[in-house]
Amino acid sequence: MSRRSFFRYFPSKEDVLFGQLEAMGEQVAAEVAARPPQEGPWECLHAVLRGWEARINTQAEAMRPVERTPALRARLLQKRDEARVRIVEALRRPPPGPRSTRWPASGCAPTGATAATPTGWS
Repeated sequence: MSRRSFFRYFPSKEDVLFGQLEAMGEQVAAEVAARPPQEGPWECLHAVLRGWEARINTQAEAMRPVERTPALRARLLQKRDEARVRIVEALRRPPPGPRSTRWPASGCAPTGATAATPTGWS
């Protein structure tokens, strides 16, 4: 593959490493948004992330060398933060129906707890 072709598909070399992480964040956020509106944020995240456990563990294992490289680690943390923002937005999105109150600020606590998981369990 030529350099030109490579950068047509990937804006930067780092995007090769982090594309799957970005897609996972979007998919988790979509699943969170699809959960029943009466479900609390902790129950919602537990149900969604339970289904993602194996993929998250595989992703975390693949990112271990990246975590040891300062420039790549910074980008990894940025991508993880972007995924958390998408998930918080999904948790805070009001459900359709007459009562449109889901979980305003309470959606931040569970996703904040997930921030420590990849590095805390390494």
